[in-house]
Amino acid sequence: MDKLKEKYQVKTVPEENCLVVEFPFKGSFSILVGMIKVYPVIEKYITENNYQDGPIMEIYDVPNKKIIYRKFITAFYFQ
Repeated sequence: MDKLKEKYQVKTVPEENCLVVEFPFKGSFSILVGMIKVYPVIEKYITENNYQDGPIMEIYDVPNKKIIYRKFITAFYFQ
């Protein structure tokens, strides 16, 4: 980890409630296709389950050939 910090800015993401979706990575075109397929499904799930929208993080795990989408969510209650 120290070697990474010498060359890159490293941040730790706190543990939070989030949706996690994995999509296969077969090349750079997978990034576009993943966004087109995954984002609408995530938004539909958020709407159907009354979650409040939050930021999304895309993690490109090239060695394991997958893209991981982490969508931060919080419960949204009507008062």
